[in-house]
Order: sequence, then C-alpha cells, then structure tokens
Amino acid sequence: MFRRSWSLDAGLLGLCVLLAVSAVVLVSRSGDDSPPPTLPPSSAAPPTGNAPPFATSPDRFFGVDLPTGFYDPAAVDEVGRTLGRPVDVVQAFVSWGYAGGEDWNLFPVARVRQILARGITPEITWVPIVTGAGADQPDMRLRTITEGRHDAYIRDFAEAAKSLRAPIMIRFGHEMNDPGSHFSEARNGNRPGDFRAAFQHVHDVFAAVGVTNVSWVWAPNMRFQGEPSLSGLYPGDGYVDYVGVDGYSYPRAGCLSPAGVFDETVADIRSFTAKPMMLSEVSVAEQCPDKPGWIRALFAWLNAHPDIRGLIWWDRPDAERGDYRIKSSSASLAAFWTVL
Repeated sequence: MFRRSWSLDAGLLGLCVLLAVSAVVLVSRSGDDSPPPTLPPSSAAPPTGNAPPFATSPDRFFGVDLPTGFYDPAAVDEVGRTLGRPVDVVQAFVSWGYAGGEDWNLFPVARVRQILARGITPEITWVPIVTGAGADQPDMRLRTITEGRHDAYIRDFAEAAKSLRAPIMIRFGHEMNDPGSHFSEARNGNRPGDFRAAFQHVHDVFAAVGVTNVSWVWAPNMRFQGEPSLSGLYPGDGYVDYVGVDGYSYPRAGCLSPAGVFDETVADIRSFTAKPMMLSEVSVAEQCPDKPGWIRALFAWLNAHPDIRGLIWWDRPDAERGDYRIKSSSASLAAFWTVL
C-alpha cells in the first residue's frame, strides 16, 4: 500500500514544510538542527500491549476522526484517496451506555476488524457515561468504576478486544479536565482523585483478563486559563502508553495559532511524564482567517516537537464552531498535500 513518507531529510521535502509524524480513527520529525526537548526521566513500565504498527516507524502517524466512525469503511478509504496516502489511525467513540437501551456500548468487533483489514489502527474513545441520560448520572460516577460496579461490562469489553489479536488503542475518559464533562472531577458528584483511580481500575481489569494488544491513551483537553497542573489527573506511567492533547482553533476562541493552542499544555505534561505524546484531537475551522496557513504552521510546530508521535485530525463540520474538514476548501486540501 502506498505511503508518502514524512522523512527526517529536509531535502526530500524541499517544497513543503518539514515534517515527520508517528497512529488511528489516527506527522513528522524535525528536520532542523535544534536539540530535542529535555524530558523528565520516565519510570514507565513496558507498553501495556503490542505496539501499533506506527510505533516503530521514524514517521509520525496521521489519523482521522470521521462522523461515521468505524461504520463506513468507504469513507475512510475516501480520505486516503483525497490525501494521496492512507491514514494510519481511525478514531471512533463508544459510550458505556445509551439512553434508549441500544447495544452500541458493546465492543464493535466486526467494525474494528474492517479497519484492521485495511492496515489501519483503530482507536476507541471509550466514554464512561450513558449518552442521552442527562447531566446527573449517579450510577456513572467515577468511584462506581473503582468500586467494581461496572466490572462485568469492562471484562466483556476486554475479552472482545483480546479476541482481535491485533494492536488497537483505547482512549478512556478523554478531556477529563473539562469542567463540563460528565467525568470531570468537578461534576456528577465526582471528587478529586476519582479519575486517576477509575483509569487505573479499568486498566487493571484488562490486565487481569490477559489483554496484551491494547495501547492506552490518556488525553486531556488543552488547559483552561488558570487551571492547575494536569498531573493530579494522570494515572501514572505504568498505566499509560500515549499521552494526548485535544485542541482546536476557531473564531469563538480567537483562532489561536498552533503554539497558542498547545504550548502551555504540552509544557505542563512534560513536567511530569516523558511518555510518547500525540495530538489526540486537532483541527482548525475554515472560518478562521487563514486555514491553509494554520495547517502549514501546525506541521512546522510539530517539527519543533519530535516527541509528538502523531495526530488525529477532527474531520467534521461543526454548526457552531466552523468547518473542520480536511477538504473544507480547495486551499485547505492543497495545504495538506504540501505537508503530507
């Protein structure tokens, strides 16, 4: 399968912004002479599971999140054709429950196999809420996870993941630092320390089942102004394979530059872990002044952060914030052609 390389050699990319990227439903190393950032020593245990294919590549991965998730492989194929290269990761969401009683909370084995068959790593964003059940969900408080009340469901999910016998990624409880999240420690009766304990418990149930093919992603939102360090929400290096950051640029938030979106959060995370990093959700709205320029600036920014192993592009339109799609305009798509 054709792959356009994001090489370390600047000469190979003379017409475009230098880049190298490493994942998912899921890019480039720095070509300049600046030294890599100094990282704190890591007490990390070996990765929880078999590493995804991109983990040993010198390139960073490029992934996408599509409105259809894993449910329309043809849409995934179309992204690859549009970009002129296959995507490495596809991200999709699975909640722990749905108000109508649907079984969408089960592990989507058949759908995930369709993604794996394409040589693409699936990433499940696993959301510990009941979708559609409102803001107050006492049965889904974080401590109910730690207390073992959901263990039967977690074990079933783990067994299904294990049955794939292929590397996948799970992003549990994303954006837990967002006070509007159901699983924020500031909402739904949750308390300080509850998120870290819940993450650890879910991980430990998978380990008890003997799952060895899941890489775990811990992914906060970009820090809010005045927010304390994210370190109190971090489960620990022994529980995390990749750390992520979600961040967007759109008019209501001032159309910040890539550095403006990510710098503060990345610096905070690097103060307490050296685990491989990814941009777990990233995009810019077409309604910002220069989306093509922002895309090129993002990849230039990535060149200065070689420890960031990949990104997941949020390839969706948003009625309130703007059009985040790769091909929101011909100029936006052309910018991707120059950096990929």
